[in-house]
Amino acid sequence: MKTVNIPQPDLPTQERIAAILSAYDDLIENNRRRIALLEQAARLLYREWFVHFRFPGHETAKFLDGLPEGWELKLLPEVCVEGDGIQTGPFGSQLHQADYTEEGVPVIMPKNIKGNTIDCDGIARIPEALADKLGRHRMIVGDTVYGRRGEIGRRAFIDEKQAGFFCGTGCLRIRPNTSVIDARYLFETLGAPDTAGFIVNQALGSTMPNLSAGALKQVPILYPPLDIQAAFKAIATPKFEAVDVLETQNTKLTAARDLLLPRLMDGRLPV
Repeated sequence: MKTVNIPQPDLPTQERIAAILSAYDDLIENNRRRIALLEQAARLLYREWFVHFRFPGHETAKFLDGLPEGWELKLLPEVCVEGDGIQTGPFGSQLHQADYTEEGVPVIMPKNIKGNTIDCDGIARIPEALADKLGRHRMIVGDTVYGRRGEIGRRAFIDEKQAGFFCGTGCLRIRPNTSVIDARYLFETLGAPDTAGFIVNQALGSTMPNLSAGALKQVPILYPPLDIQAAFKAIATPKFEAVDVLETQNTKLTAARDLLLPRLMDGRLPV
């Protein structure tokens, strides 16, 4: 370390550099606060409607066995597409380490699932032809992807940006039947405390919990009428879209800040 040369501009220059970088940091932190508020607002809306049952029209609703009339509990497979509605990633015999490439289709691993979205930084990739060959594992808009190993409960909603991504070996994919249930409503329900707790309890393994597709078949899903689901989506979706915009801004701001720092320090960019 003693032989490493560290650029050391004069103090006024250091202060100007710090001011420039701080402006980026302030924007990033402000966006993070806005994201937290938007996500909290969506969670509170869900809780108000589907936990406390103060949904539009609740004043005149009749309750039967603890649920509003017309509401029911369904098992997860009942609201998913038939056949492969709950699908684990490919077996190791189908996807080998040698198959991964520098470019191609992103492969979602549990480590890529962060904050209910997909972090593409350093994400693994496979060739397009191989992804098509194993096409049942490619994601479409409205899917939910789960990490099924280790920290159970990590999930992400697949939107237009991730459409076509590949469900990796350590994950499983849930595909709703959108003629039966709204995809965003299902995603939020899977994250509700009671449902999320049930899912965690289905995981097997003492050293590393493992969630199977079979275990998810027993997950109960609160099923309100479609008009209530649609009303929830109409209010919640703009919040999630705003979160997506802010996260994209933060990715760009972080990249720009990290690109600026060495150029400011070595004088390539005057300050």
